[in-house]
Amino acid sequence: MISFILCGLFIALFAFVDVWYFVRGIHFVLQRLLASIMGQRRQRKHTEEDIFRVSCVRGIVLPSDLDMMWHMNNSKYLRELDFGRFKLFSRLFYPTVRKLKGSFALNAISIRYRRSLLLWQWFTIESKVLCWKDDGMYLEQRFIGDGDKFVYAIALIKFVVRGEGLTMDIVMETAVTGEISSPPSPPEVKGWIESISSPVRG
Repeated sequence: MISFILCGLFIALFAFVDVWYFVRGIHFVLQRLLASIMGQRRQRKHTEEDIFRVSCVRGIVLPSDLDMMWHMNNSKYLRELDFGRFKLFSRLFYPTVRKLKGSFALNAISIRYRRSLLLWQWFTIESKVLCWKDDGMYLEQRFIGDGDKFVYAIALIKFVVRGEGLTMDIVMETAVTGEISSPPSPPEVKGWIESISSPVRG
């Protein structure tokens, strides 16, 4: 009887909750926590090179990620991007923003799908900082196939920084050794900023 109840609870859990997302999220948090504890004595400010270095996270297409066409579901791409940002932000910004009593919030995201990822296909998510303004920061994230190195999808992301009197310049000055300033916005980012800044109708 107990085995049937446990089996039912197990099935219900997977039916109503994205279990693998939380399992991977907890694993990632524990991994970063352990790395933080191990490196606590040698913590330092970041260099400009650190800020613009590409951060990489690997993933694989599981059966639970598939749509009716046996391709990776479009919504799953957005979920996978979370893990790329987890790594980038925990390495560079979360300790600093927490120290400044602020927070980050996802403000906008646009993704371009270029080719479908298939079952059991391995990929790497590359995340990098492009530029920033007073209110937030702009990132680029790419899905790179492990075998062919093709860019399967590419996304532009805007994060805003929240906190009393807090700006991205303050975050960078606190996190980075020496002076640092944002590079010019790439042309595609300029156009995207204009599009997401337009008033919403209705």
